[in-house]
Amino acid sequence: MKVFEKIEPILRKKSPIFTGIFVFVIFFVSTTFVSDVINLKLYTLDNLNRTTFPDDQKQYELAFIYIGCSTCSAANIEGLPSAIDIIKKNLKENASLYEYGFRTIGISKDYINTEGLVHLAKYGNFDEVMTGNGWSNTGILKYIYTDIPGKAAIPQILVTRRKFREIVNNNIAAYRGIEKEVLLIRKVGTRDIIKWANQNAFLPESSLDF
Repeated sequence: MKVFEKIEPILRKKSPIFTGIFVFVIFFVSTTFVSDVINLKLYTLDNLNRTTFPDDQKQYELAFIYIGCSTCSAANIEGLPSAIDIIKKNLKENASLYEYGFRTIGISKDYINTEGLVHLAKYGNFDEVMTGNGWSNTGILKYIYTDIPGKAAIPQILVTRRKFREIVNNNIAAYRGIEKEVLLIRKVGTRDIIKWANQNAFLPESSLDF
């Protein structure tokens, strides 16, 4: 506003053509900037999307859960995204060896949904994402306060082993609803997460047996 107050006397002395050109330039620059910001957000969020989808359902699976927040400095340090990527890849290989399914879930404690999504996008793609509502986020309630209770701290990761209910219809089996979910490991804090990544996300073989 102050800039325009200073420029207004100059514009009055200039011709209407000059004023029109000036207004057009200001409009073009501002809209281009806004467009770039929106496109950047969309490009960033695209990182969340899976590029492949499972061909078949599995009765058993490993689930990886990441819980973070855009406003938590510990959840945004350099090196954490690459550690999460290593953990995902190693867990997926383990699941494949046992012919289990593998799912990745991203949860952000942000109150502003878009900020939570942008934060999760830093950690690559997820099968499922949840954000909003702070500590009352449904995912946080499930994996910290109720079904699988643990320390209320960010960032943290969990690995669970799941068994789904089998439903047979016309001799075709489908798996719906979790019959049993067991916590295999929980790592709280950046140091422990990165340390576990350096250990190639090691899980004892016995923990993978149902």
